Amino acid sequence: MDVHNDFHSEPNGQSLKNNDIITPINSTNLGHQLLEKIGWIPGNGLGVNQNGIKIPIEVNIRNRRQGLGYEKQIDRYQ
Repeated sequence: MDVHNDFHSEPNGQSLKNNDIITPINSTNLGHQLLEKIGWIPGNGLGVNQNGIKIPIEVNIRNRRQGLGYEKQIDRYQ
């Protein structure tokens, strides 16, 4: 099985590599604080061997009532 170590964003199809510059999460963020309480050090990966993801997973907000296969309708009266 071939495993790729990069992340993809939906809107423009660009790939985000692990070495790209990312704005770090603020230390006042609740998730950041919880991870630090269990021993995580900023900049290190997650997991026992610290080889897990270093970049937060991006959240995409979707409009309601749009499921798999949704295609935006073109308004003919514009």
